[in-house]
Amino acid sequence: MNGSFLRAGLVDEVSLILAPAVDGRAGVPNLFDGGAADLAAPLKALRLEHSEVLDGGAIWLRYRLEAAA
Repeated sequence: MNGSFLRAGLVDEVSLILAPAVDGRAGVPNLFDGGAADLAAPLKALRLEHSEVLDGGAIWLRYRLEAAA
């Protein structure tokens, strides 16, 4: 669903929390997997707006999406 919203131009910010963990399983879906791999998201760039180290070593990242022209 995230990929569909992204390709439709309905996402203006991505907020990620990276937590220290190990997962090497093949075929595990990622944040923006979707069935329409041939459709590119209308993005020019991701601009880092905020970063913060959280308890336990996690990192919070907020990116502003810049739409393609």
